[in-house]
Amino acid sequence: MGSKVLLWYDVEDYITEESDDALLALLDMMESRGVRGTFKFVGEKIRAVSSRGRKDILEKLSGQDIGYHTDMHSEHPTVSEYCEPLGFREGAMEFEKRESGGLADLVKITGMPVSTYGQPGAAWAPQVFPVLRKWGIPTYVDSNDMIDLDCKPFWYGGILTLTYIKGIMRMELEKDGLANAKNEFDRLVNEGEELISIYYHPCEFSTVEFWDGVNFNRGANTPRKNWKRSQLREPGQMDYYINKLGEFVDYLLSKGCEFITISELNGKDYFGRPDESPDFTAADVRAMASLWDRDIDYVLYQGYSLSASEVFSLFKSYLCDERLKPKLIYGPEKDIATDPDAKGNVQDFQKALGDDFPEIFGFSQLPDFFVVNEWKVNPVDMACTLAYIIHNNLEENERVEVLRGSLASQRHINTNENWGGKWIVFPEDFKAPHLIETARLQAWTLKPAIWNIGRKG
Repeated sequence: MGSKVLLWYDVEDYITEESDDALLALLDMMESRGVRGTFKFVGEKIRAVSSRGRKDILEKLSGQDIGYHTDMHSEHPTVSEYCEPLGFREGAMEFEKRESGGLADLVKITGMPVSTYGQPGAAWAPQVFPVLRKWGIPTYVDSNDMIDLDCKPFWYGGILTLTYIKGIMRMELEKDGLANAKNEFDRLVNEGEELISIYYHPCEFSTVEFWDGVNFNRGANTPRKNWKRSQLREPGQMDYYINKLGEFVDYLLSKGCEFITISELNGKDYFGRPDESPDFTAADVRAMASLWDRDIDYVLYQGYSLSASEVFSLFKSYLCDERLKPKLIYGPEKDIATDPDAKGNVQDFQKALGDDFPEIFGFSQLPDFFVVNEWKVNPVDMACTLAYIIHNNLEENERVEVLRGSLASQRHINTNENWGGKWIVFPEDFKAPHLIETARLQAWTLKPAIWNIGRKG
């Protein structure tokens, strides 16, 4: 059996009507080959398709997979811009307020469920993830360099995420693009890649410039009445490049590849579900505790992948005599230092764990600090201390000094705060230090996604 191929499109140009024709031609190309892909729509784009009476497009879409790509894409403030000054919980509420309307329109107009989300341009934000979970959107598929977990798929915030993987590629719309794409695909397969992610924008086939670079570049917010259409390709070029993409699809099919949709990824045959871990035993929890010392990280245990917060939830359940079923807990809002003299008996730590955790959309979130006796204890230090207590099987009355540690999974978060150069729509001097700090705090939820294909036997 050949590699699995994801073919997905960001459908976004709501200004240039000719991009609708490119979308229809791509749908025809795929339908003629019996290939399904995923079309991630901007809310304004699906409204434009509907208002322009393109029933031909809507009918063709019924045989494909649908994703969401924000409501207005590049209008300012973009997702990153409005989330940057906000905390995790507040930013999530703002994202839901601004973007829920576009999602509702997408579902209403297409009549189809939404399988995935991806950020517009480089407008990534960690506050998006709990909203996707609330909306029941199980995956985040796009291309960005914010999180690199060894160039493999991962779970973050309870969402299956494919954004920085080795197998991402495309056939460029240029001379020799097809030949180069074939060579790139063959190289990836020869290196053992089983999942190939290929992406396009329908507007690329119809225009020579991106619509948002024309209207919203470097922080500009062109009023709707002054929106400008992008420059079109020469006659015949759109069909030429769509035919070339069709030839590339034919090549992949000839290699035994199977085209799958993003909606299929979040199932037992591929990456499973984030909460599929079984109930563990007390011995399992003690074994996990032995894996942590001063660095806490995700854990791979008996074929299961557990985020740092899921392991923490097991430690809490172990010490509070609760069911040993791992639970995802979001990271805290802030990084608060542990009081220098913090210490207590084992039962003091047990009592601190009994306090109610904050919530975001009904999902548990770690507090900024635990109170042990009267001292503040950072969640990371709390986790290290709990691991020590459990590993050493300490009694309730035994005295414990708080152990200081670090959240090792933060090493996978890109810390470059200069985002202005990542996307032509951002202001040139745009920086995102708060987004990075929030992303690092949510590394509590990061863990590898285990590819089930290779485990079948």
